[in-house]
Amino acid sequence: MKVLFFIHTYNEKNGIAIHVKNIVERLNTKGISTQVIYGKYFSLPFFSSLRIPFFEFFDALKSDFDIIHIHGYGNFFSFFGALISLIKRKPLIWTIHGYPNVRGIKYIFYLFYRYILAPIIFYRVDKIISVSYSAVQILKQETTKEITVIPNGVDTNHFLPCNYLKNKYVCYIGRLDKDKNVELLSSLNRNLLIVGPNEDNYKSYLESHLMRAEFLEVNYTDMPRIYCKCKYVILPSKYEGFPLVMLESLSSMIPFISTPVGDVPRILKDLFGKDYQLFLIKSNINKVLQHLDSKNLKSILIKARKKIEKKYSWDYVIEKLINIYSNLIVQ
Repeated sequence: MKVLFFIHTYNEKNGIAIHVKNIVERLNTKGISTQVIYGKYFSLPFFSSLRIPFFEFFDALKSDFDIIHIHGYGNFFSFFGALISLIKRKPLIWTIHGYPNVRGIKYIFYLFYRYILAPIIFYRVDKIISVSYSAVQILKQETTKEITVIPNGVDTNHFLPCNYLKNKYVCYIGRLDKDKNVELLSSLNRNLLIVGPNEDNYKSYLESHLMRAEFLEVNYTDMPRIYCKCKYVILPSKYEGFPLVMLESLSSMIPFISTPVGDVPRILKDLFGKDYQLFLIKSNINKVLQHLDSKNLKSILIKARKKIEKKYSWDYVIEKLINIYSNLIVQ
């Protein structure tokens, strides 16, 4: 069996790229051959994720594979991946990581994608996967096809426990993108550490608003060291699906705090039970941190990590994917 991943991002510091890289590495250890063709060069100004697969499209057509797997809603690679599957007459799997909530000029592209490109992909696709339940509810407005939820995963042998009480930084970890709403942290009178790749020159805007912040960009393999610098990890996003940073932070036993977006409330409730509300930003972010400062969270963080080991491992994700691949090839 050979799986072709035709995707807009890979070997980069964002959730989809990290997700796919983990899958590819683990499929290879299971004896499943993989090929990754991804967007390396061309992208539109102010639309850094909208890479156009000029050369990659023809590379894929020349490739020999059994299944093509595309990722992400709202990029050209997913659309052209559907065309490749049609031309090559190979099964198509589409993993959707989140549903966009965009404004401004990006909203025009979103309308074009939803009503022109996405229906073609939905018509062609053999299996739809969503990493989040929140995205499923919206996707059901666009397709009647079955959607299987397979969550993100984390390597708990890589992200080992840290002692958050010894750390001084309030951290944001993720892409520096307007939709991440990082400027919300400007109200905090704390030491801030902002870690992630710059997109569309958003970093310069943040530097002018977050005067107490240090900015870093590191390799993904170095991320456990970064988590162990954090007292809290905060995700103030306007929208999310299932953020990887949530699993990585809690696997490192660092309290994770977020706006109540996407699957975040559901997963926090699964991990923390009735205490999950402690970690949600509903109004004043300072009050959330002050309340957490007064508590010793070690015991509930230990319990959350044990649940993550059982329910959100990459091994679980790979097992589900291999079953899907095998069933499609048999058909």
